Amino acid sequence: MKLAKGLGEFFGLDIDTNAVRVVQLSRTGTGWSLSHYGYTPVDSKITSGDSPESKRRLGEAIMTAVGQAGIKTSNVAVGLPSNKTFSTIIDVPKVPEQELKAMMKYQIDQYIPMSLDEAEVDWVLLGESLHAQNQYEILLTSTAKSYAEERLELVENLGFNVIAEEPNAIAMVRSLSATDSQDARLIINMGENST
Repeated sequence: MKLAKGLGEFFGLDIDTNAVRVVQLSRTGTGWSLSHYGYTPVDSKITSGDSPESKRRLGEAIMTAVGQAGIKTSNVAVGLPSNKTFSTIIDVPKVPEQELKAMMKYQIDQYIPMSLDEAEVDWVLLGESLHAQNQYEILLTSTAKSYAEERLELVENLGFNVIAEEPNAIAMVRSLSATDSQDARLIINMGENST
């Protein structure tokens, strides 16, 4: 699993339909090991609610999971559920890196299901296209800016430092895929609201 170097300690936070999960990994030699894990069941009305009471109770559930897990760091990477994100792989012409950045800036809006002004968007170059010559494959992901800001505010108001927000599906694939493997893998996540 590839994690950014130099970030220091942090934990992952997953706010699911019926539960809050937290996990923290520690470096061990050449790999990673599970150092803390916490789980708190939550009523789905709380996780989907917008009322101040729902947010307060969700905050309590997060703090309970963190406390039960024994997590001490305040740095957190927040998972974004699949039903709140959009991800796709697109092919673009093979151009130099600087040109690619400029091109993506002006072409992203045609690939996402909302106005660019209302979206948080990120992309990464995957490599050469497997089915088109002189093309790159780009992984493009987006979420509603209002949703990302709402989650950020909720977690920061609990005293945590949000270092990243990432779609759960991408985080799971990244964590389960060996960085040195070239074999094809199939990872299936059977969730309550999405698969």
